[in-house]
Amino acid sequence: MSRNLRFTKLLAAAGIAALLVPCNGQDVPDRRWLESLNSESYQDRARTERQLLEWARQQPEKGTAWLFQEFRLATEPEVRARLRTALLEVVVDEHQRNEGQGYVGITMTRVAIMIPGEKGVTSGVRISGVEPDSPATKAGLSVGDVIVGIDKRRWEAAQDSVESFIAEVRETKPGKELDLEILRAGELMRIAVTLGTRRMGMPESKLRFNFGNGEFESVDLDQLEKEAKEEFFKHWLAEKQAIDGK
Repeated sequence: MSRNLRFTKLLAAAGIAALLVPCNGQDVPDRRWLESLNSESYQDRARTERQLLEWARQQPEKGTAWLFQEFRLATEPEVRARLRTALLEVVVDEHQRNEGQGYVGITMTRVAIMIPGEKGVTSGVRISGVEPDSPATKAGLSVGDVIVGIDKRRWEAAQDSVESFIAEVRETKPGKELDLEILRAGELMRIAVTLGTRRMGMPESKLRFNFGNGEFESVDLDQLEKEAKEEFFKHWLAEKQAIDGK
């Protein structure tokens, strides 16, 4: 066993890999974290990666800069790969927080509907499916509800209410609240929905509702999200390296 590997094992055993030390008045990961990323122990490598990610998420600007710098300098494949994974997650988190699209969690169809007590036909959005543990579920939206208005605005009969609704939700920041006017069992009511964050790689067409068995179409959203994150990160990394000249 090499001297470096023996040293790394001793550090991990003593718990030193989890320490932070001050640098120029700011906390940054101890350099020994990098050695722990290359430890003989898989548990030590995985634990240190999680700790680095947790640290970077708490201070994303500094964390992104540190991870990117160390990723560029790393020569050990294991260290480089784990730094890249942590960097990807922080970069995507920040993108989603600042630029992410709003999300409700329903499937829907356009309907022409007459509102009780009012004249004329209006365009509405009938909810055909509600995703479990979604903003829609938390707000109390149900299958069969018809959305006839959003933030006190209604759609004209000729409007494509579904496309309009999707566009407004996507353009609204996650965490913001939308006031929906709902027609349920012949009665109008208002329901406030706090938008979640739309998962990267989630296309509307992949969430069609199967009326036959009452379940969402089986789609590997985790894989779609993973692929979308990787594609986004590749572009980010290329731009970052071009700016830095490396």
